[in-house]
Amino acid sequence: MRDSFALVGKSGDEVPRYFYSYLFLIARTEAYALVARTMIQAAEANSAVNPSWWNAEVVRHEQRGFDLAVLTVRLDQPMA
Repeated sequence: MRDSFALVGKSGDEVPRYFYSYLFLIARTEAYALVARTMIQAAEANSAVNPSWWNAEVVRHEQRGFDLAVLTVRLDQPMA
């Protein structure tokens, strides 16, 4: 039973290890949410200047695995 707890601090208070996993899960979720919000805001700002897609011609298709391929494309206009 003692192996399922981690000792914290000098006071001898014991906290279940799953509590730390829960705190990590919350921190990770908040970090992902921040990154997602930042990417969405950047995409929205960029969409006012650049199109959301570009027309292109596939010039090379390289099969790397059963469900993985590398495409090389030639755009019909510059991305900048």
